[in-house]
Order: sequence, then C-alpha cells, then structure tokens
Amino acid sequence: MEIKVHKDHSWRQWYKENEHHPSNSNWDLFSLYYKMQQKRIHKTMDQLESTNYIKNVTMLPHQKEVCDKVLFSMNGRAILADEVGLGKTIEACFIMKELLVRKMAKKILIIVPASLIYQWEKELRLKFFIYPTVYKKINSSDLDDIVLCSYEQVKRNRKVFEQHCFDLLIIDEAHKVVNPKTINYQMVQQINKKYCLLLTATPMKNTLDDIYYLIQIVQPTLFADIHSFRQLYKSSQSVFRERLSRVLIRNQRQDHIDFIPGRNIETKFIYFTEEEQVVYDQLKKKMIQSRTPHWVYLKQFCSSREACYLSLQKNEPSEKQLLSDIASLPHHIKAKVLIDLFQSIKDEKVVIFTQYKPSQYYIQWYLQQHGINSVAFSGDLSQSNKQWIVEQFKNDKQVLVATDACSEGINLHFAHILINYDLPWNPMRLEQRIGRIHRFGQKNDVRMIHLVLEHTIEAHILRVIYKKINVFQESIGGMDKLLEQKMNEYMVDS
Repeated sequence: MEIKVHKDHSWRQWYKENEHHPSNSNWDLFSLYYKMQQKRIHKTMDQLESTNYIKNVTMLPHQKEVCDKVLFSMNGRAILADEVGLGKTIEACFIMKELLVRKMAKKILIIVPASLIYQWEKELRLKFFIYPTVYKKINSSDLDDIVLCSYEQVKRNRKVFEQHCFDLLIIDEAHKVVNPKTINYQMVQQINKKYCLLLTATPMKNTLDDIYYLIQIVQPTLFADIHSFRQLYKSSQSVFRERLSRVLIRNQRQDHIDFIPGRNIETKFIYFTEEEQVVYDQLKKKMIQSRTPHWVYLKQFCSSREACYLSLQKNEPSEKQLLSDIASLPHHIKAKVLIDLFQSIKDEKVVIFTQYKPSQYYIQWYLQQHGINSVAFSGDLSQSNKQWIVEQFKNDKQVLVATDACSEGINLHFAHILINYDLPWNPMRLEQRIGRIHRFGQKNDVRMIHLVLEHTIEAHILRVIYKKINVFQESIGGMDKLLEQKMNEYMVDS
C-alpha cells in the first residue's frame, strides 16, 4: 500500500506575516524561559535537590545518608529508628521536602502525638517552608494537601481519612502502632499511601514481634509471615539483620556525633524497712488470687504507699486490714533515699520519672518538706500548660517530677541528671526517658540513677529489662547503655 505524504508550506507565509507581532516572544524571552525550565529539570535521581531550597537547617552527614537511602534505595518506605536526639524529625522533613520539590508528592498526612503538634508545625514552617493544615475539627470529607493531625483526631475521623489516597504518610512515635489488635494500628494499615515513613527510636516495645508489625505497615512483602520472621531470627541473626536493614535505619550517637556527652549509669539498691517488708509480703500473699494481676499492686507499693492504697481502695475495697496496714506505714524508704541523693546533687537540675500520679504528688510534697522546689509534668495537662511547666523548670525550679507523658518529644537538655524513681518493664521506655536530657544541646555528661528495691518485683523487672536489651541488640543492633556494667554481671549471676 502506497502512502502519500503531503507537505504543507503555508506556515512560511504565516510566519512572515506574524514574525514581529507583539504576542510572539523574541529570542531573549525564549532564552530566559528555556534557562528557567532547565533549572527545574532534576539532572540526576540520586542527588538531593531540597537542600537548594532550605537555608535554615544544616543537614548532618548521617541525616543525608538516611535521606539518600530512603529516597533512592528504599522507594520512600522506611522505619527511621535513630537513637533519641539524632534528628529523625529533620530527616523526615527533608524527605518530605525532596518529594515536594520533585513533584513526586502532593497530598501528605502527618500523624503525631497531640503534644508534638506545635513542635512539628513550627519545624515545618520555619525550617522547611512547608505550611501544613492542623485540623482542630474536621467538618467534611475534604482535606487540604498537607495535613498535620494527632492520633486522636485521625481516629475520630477515620472514615474521612480512609477516603483519601496520600502520596506520603508520616507517623511519629510509631511505637504507638505496634499492636495489630489496636485501633491505632488498624487505622494506619488502612490508610492508602504511596510513600510511608515511621519514626521511632524504640521500634521494639516488648517483643521482637513489634518490629514485624511495623514492617507490615511499610514493606509488607519483606517477610512472608510472622513465623518466617521469627524463624529467620532464630536461625541466622546476621541474615536477619541484613534483611531488616532494607527497611529499618538506625544510627547511634557514638557512631555519628563526636560532641554528644557520655552517659553515667548508676543503680541504687534499696531495702524495705522491716515494717514495709511485712506489709509487702502480706500484699503479695493476699493479692495472688486477685482479679487484677497481683504484680500491679506490688509494683505500686514499691513506688509509694499512696499509689498502692488508692488502687486497692478502688479495686479491692474489702481488704480493710491490708488498707489499714498500708495507711499506717511511715514515709516510704525510697523517698528517704531520694532526699539523701540530693546531698551530692546539691543545686543541679534533676528530672525524676515515676509511673504513677499518686507517687508523683507524694514525691513533690516530700521534696517540698525538705526545701526542694519542683514542678509536676503529666499527660492530662494542656499543651500550653506543658510548655509553661517546662519553662518553670528551666528558669525557676530545681526538679521536674514527671510521668511517662514527658518521655516523648520534650527537650530538657538544660538538665543533666535523671532519676528513675520506679522502673518500667520496657527498656525502650528508659531510652525515651533519658533521651529528654541526652540529646543535641546537652553540654554535660548525663547521669541516670535507677532506684531499685531488692527482694521485690523491681529486682525481677531489672532482670527482664536486661533480657529485652539483649534481644534488641541481637536483632536491631547496638544501643547506648541503659544499665551499668556491674549490673550486667548481677543479671547473669541471678
């Protein structure tokens, strides 16, 4: 079949007639436009462009390595698990900016704890010139392009968020979504996302399975199922860690930063008075058959008589004699030891962590009786009150008595002494706590003191912490020390 080609030369006449028409660009304007378009073309896909648009942040070498790896090797889906204080938020913001600059992302959802909303918004606006919409209340299914929300806000409006497909999903403090049975986990799993970043310094809360469920959010095909995940860990830890490195990035302070101060860890072993030990033994014997796990009451009693008394009064009101025995006890031995510690601490600022609000009130009152001024930080405070408490601690008060609500996102680098008045079961919680003071801006070696009652549940908790640290190190890698070396020997011998 012959194809006839007809050449149209009429354009020449049209061009001659319109060559000098005002609507046609001259050569200078065309050259300028051409150069502008050249600038917008990304010459390479393995080089960060966002640094050209950001002037208020200096990217550290380890942060650039993280951004390069996430963007160019991990397809924008990763768990950022750097140790506390190494700038995971900065890394996530750089990755976000890069995707925006390259026009690879437009619709973005950032989910963070409510207490960190203000901090995230400030970082994005002032350092990265990204202006998110913070929803106090969602009235329709329409969402702006860049949304910054708390876990609670997303949970309340779950159906709205599930209607959208996001180019990028960022989850801060992602250890809050490791349990597949929780609404938080199911909510994050069901959000449609192209790229996904999970930020947490503590990807393992209690068991190795926690890491698996985080991976399922980011790269669900990395392991066939949870059984193969567990089996690979048991059969070859080196292969397991290599596979894990395809989705999880963890930098340690000691490897990347020369000027981060050291950690001095102390364990102060305490013994109940004879009177306290008698009541503790009675409590242990009577509560073994309780509907509430008996260790809860034992742990509370090791913290303060107030914490145990109020809990028993609420859940076991029939235990009249036991309640009476607890109420008649003198001041807690641990509180007396705490006051003794201040003889060496003197006027230095101190952060004290406890798990129980009644203990928090008791500690604050007992400190006041000995002329030591303090403020209390807890999760039920409003965001403005939390900021005010931190400012009070920084400028006027010697001690901050905090619950674990203070262990995430709060910067207390102006203090360098931390006392764990009672211990959590999870060593990652210890890491979160010390991360409040052992971070950028800290100029002194930090001192962390564990108060542990011997021959009680607290000694058992200490052994559990040590075992969990071993699992973490074998699976993910090294971590900064949380226990003193002689404590390790104690664990082995016990």
